[in-house]
Amino acid sequence: MRNAKTKLLILAAVLLVLFGLRFALSRKDVEVTEDPLTLGLQALMPEGFAAKQVNSIKIHGPEEDAEVLHLERDSKAKWTVTTAHAAQADVKKVRKILADLDDFQGEMRGRGDDMVEEAGLGEDQAVRLELGRIADMSTLTLLLGKRGDRSDAHFFRWPDSTDVYHVPGGVRDDFNLLAQKDRPEFDLLVRKDFFLKEKEDLLKVEAEFPDISMTFVPAPPRDTDTHLTPERWSVESPDPGFPMQDWGPAGVATRFARFRIEDVVEPGTPQCDLDLVQQWFTVHERSGATHRIGIGPERTDDDQIVVHLEGDDSCYSTTKWAARSALPRASQLWNLPTIIEDPPVLADVTEVTLTSPEGRMALRQEPPAEEGAEQEWTILSGGSGTADRVQAARMVNAVLALKWDDLVESAKLVDEDLKVTSTLVIDAGPRQLVVELLASRRGSASGQYYARIPDGVKLTEGFTGVLSETTVDAIRPAFDVLRGEPTAE
Repeated sequence: MRNAKTKLLILAAVLLVLFGLRFALSRKDVEVTEDPLTLGLQALMPEGFAAKQVNSIKIHGPEEDAEVLHLERDSKAKWTVTTAHAAQADVKKVRKILADLDDFQGEMRGRGDDMVEEAGLGEDQAVRLELGRIADMSTLTLLLGKRGDRSDAHFFRWPDSTDVYHVPGGVRDDFNLLAQKDRPEFDLLVRKDFFLKEKEDLLKVEAEFPDISMTFVPAPPRDTDTHLTPERWSVESPDPGFPMQDWGPAGVATRFARFRIEDVVEPGTPQCDLDLVQQWFTVHERSGATHRIGIGPERTDDDQIVVHLEGDDSCYSTTKWAARSALPRASQLWNLPTIIEDPPVLADVTEVTLTSPEGRMALRQEPPAEEGAEQEWTILSGGSGTADRVQAARMVNAVLALKWDDLVESAKLVDEDLKVTSTLVIDAGPRQLVVELLASRRGSASGQYYARIPDGVKLTEGFTGVLSETTVDAIRPAFDVLRGEPTAE
């Protein structure tokens, strides 16, 4: 009996030793086999630490002296991204980092050099997170290692220790350190979504172009509107006298309610000069907040356009497409009719005279030699023989179908803008149509031209029309194109 009891005690002791050995070995393995939430988490930050004391955040990559990401908080509690030319930081993202630091907890998973290497916490492996504190002007350094046993977890240690902790939640995701990535983008925490509102939150949007000012406001409801009817907007001023489209003005409000920048521009870049801003927009919220945005000019080295935010010394950019979609043209705001009222048909046109910087060219459309034959165009001046009938017909048809691309306020133009540089005269029986292209192209890169058309839909007094570059190319072709001469490659 005594021998049996002794054997049982020996067996129990052996099992206890084996279990302890297995447990010790499992604690050295980076692969976590148990849910860390059940393993007794402990607070890892020093006693008395509070994230609200932090006034600088720096990220350094492995074996890298230069900081990859650096944020600072000023005396007014405003956070800026020093590594992104002191651009405004995204406050929501910064608050998330600070909250995660306040709740920084982990479970010890082992210690020693081997464990440090396996967890990605070696000197040449770990990402260094440095926190500057207001209270004692000290710097607290955390070493961040590989991901742990779940997607938002990672390993951690202090610089003067080889104790390795597993941190669920943690801060790797806050810095977008995906998989084995050890360097966040320099502008990761820059505030890029400057307005995240709905158009219903806006009271008014004012647009200031060099040649026109516009005010957009919510439109009064219609009797037919229901609770499902989207909020409509209208152009409060100016009024060129054309029916307004429903979707165009509302699109302006939508784009500025959710205005986003794409990049931070080096402050010394020439295009960042405030004097070069081409358009200013003032966004008024119903809450009383006001934001002023300057757009332009285009950057020369990519598909971006410069953006300024009043009160912010940084220089930003967004895509040209995004900027253009926020810059409405009259054709997007009003239902513009065809300019030439009751236009004649091509067959009624007898002569066309084009005067441009190239000189003067006159064409006459000859009657068809026989029924069904194509009509020829004789060159009366500026060449000899017959003109390219396809190009001649394209030029005339472009005039007969003209629509304004945009409208501007004549009072904002100078006398030099209003000088006529090119004229196209179309004789169609007793009627004569005249298109005048004016001296100035609208903006350096707008692809638009000021124009006047005396015989057509009358604009409200005080407006001048604008034609697109495509239209102008059609109604003012080069003389050699009209002659049908081959162009040099």
